Amino acid sequence: MKLHKKIAAVMLCAALLFATACGTAPAQEQSATPDSSTPTIRFLLRGTASGMDRVLDALYAQMDDDHRWQLDFTFVDSGDYAQQLARSLTAHDNYDFVFDAPWQSLAMQTEQKNYKNLKNYFNNPEYPALQAAFSEEYLAANTISGGLYAIPFTNTYYDVPGIFYRKDLLQTLGLPFDEITNRAEMEQYWAAVRKKSEMKPISLGSRGFYQYNLPEITLRQNGIWVSQGWSFWDYPSQILLSSDGKQVLDVVFPGDSNEHFAALPERYQTNFLDAYLQQNAADSQWLSPDDLLQENGARVFLLGQSASYEASLASGTGQVQQQLRTIVPEGEVAFWAYDDAFLPQNRAQGSIPTTYAAWNDLCVPSYSTNTIEAMRFLDWLYSDWSRIDLFNYGVEGTDWQVVGDDEYTLLQPMGEAFRFPSYELAWNPQHHRIDTALPDEEKALLEFTFDQSSYAASPLAGFTLNTTPIAIEIAGLNSLYAEYYTAFGHGAYGAQTQEKIDELHTRSEAIGLETVRAEIIRQIQTHLDKNSAE
Repeated sequence: MKLHKKIAAVMLCAALLFATACGTAPAQEQSATPDSSTPTIRFLLRGTASGMDRVLDALYAQMDDDHRWQLDFTFVDSGDYAQQLARSLTAHDNYDFVFDAPWQSLAMQTEQKNYKNLKNYFNNPEYPALQAAFSEEYLAANTISGGLYAIPFTNTYYDVPGIFYRKDLLQTLGLPFDEITNRAEMEQYWAAVRKKSEMKPISLGSRGFYQYNLPEITLRQNGIWVSQGWSFWDYPSQILLSSDGKQVLDVVFPGDSNEHFAALPERYQTNFLDAYLQQNAADSQWLSPDDLLQENGARVFLLGQSASYEASLASGTGQVQQQLRTIVPEGEVAFWAYDDAFLPQNRAQGSIPTTYAAWNDLCVPSYSTNTIEAMRFLDWLYSDWSRIDLFNYGVEGTDWQVVGDDEYTLLQPMGEAFRFPSYELAWNPQHHRIDTALPDEEKALLEFTFDQSSYAASPLAGFTLNTTPIAIEIAGLNSLYAEYYTAFGHGAYGAQTQEKIDELHTRSEAIGLETVRAEIIRQIQTHLDKNSAE
């Protein structure tokens, strides 16, 4: 088997979600494989991996004569993946599964008919493990125009964003708190770091401050949603729903007049998208100029050069701390969730509105001739959760150890630590483990997000924007916003932020912003009317 991955800095660059990447050129690593006549399943994945030889050897050892495959993984750095995926699909490169996502190019590639409809392989007794692992409701929430063009992967219906920070460092700064629980404390921490050390207060990656100044679940609780099928990060927009979820009040963009927001709760009756971008600018005081060039802020943190970084919680601080200690042996990592919806007193059944849509997927290229064999492999893989554990944690007894029924502890392997972008293959809402070494509060937060009773269905569940009628306008808006994305996300426009917002809005209107607004409203209202009729 040929495993394509980067050589340089894999240990330091693999971060939360097992998916951080820091270079450009893939290399090859050899591993023991089944017989050369064995069918090969080829994957094109985003990110990096390490320690895969022992994982694949353990997987191959479970195969029998009726269930035997050779696996070939190609890993492409996160920053280069989208372009490589487009090139591979155009060139009909020989892959059986490719990674894509709603926040990447899933809607566009599906509309261009580059992916197969896999609906017949699910809820199908001929593939019993897939039928058990992927419920009918879960699949229905992830269809596009009635077809299943992507296999959805998520271990929870919301991955909590926040700030990872150095708790050991906090305890040396003389501040009147020993953990960070709110924004004021976080800013005191950053200020003290800047004053008392040479470390960067925070390092950001390509997504900038992300939702730090626009907490998503709090917005959802107030009827404010992003559109499935057109990523907020391609062009910022929000859907405003009535309190009963039966009417679209508006679709709003940066630069809109306040009249568009008038029907919302009082705190949102002015353009909160403008305010979000302006707050990013205010918070840019904590950044270094080179943050604009980084793909992932975790790399600097893991080198011991920054005191915090922004990312989503995923499986917790355990793996992050393990990696940090290869450079900073005394390092202790903690996590602060910056959306008040996740404060302990705000956690309740049904308090997380959701569409049940996954945010990561595997797709089968439309030209693939190996689909039945590929889906047979996937069904076999999901027929035993221990095989899924291999891609989540590595080899039991070498990389990790079971603790109780649903916890684990990380081990320190003699060789290279296992890393794999498991969110692209091995995450599932029905199977979770929690790192036993995590603080009790972090465990409680993970358990809350893993518990399906924490969620309530959105009126937008099952809706995906059909961009075909507005394809030219969407393409133009996406291309335009690419000029602003990095600077807005990092607050780099500073005092010119509002000027740049107004400039974006004026240019967007010339491209067809109002046409897009009207079409989104029309499609969503049609969806809501259908829900009401049912």
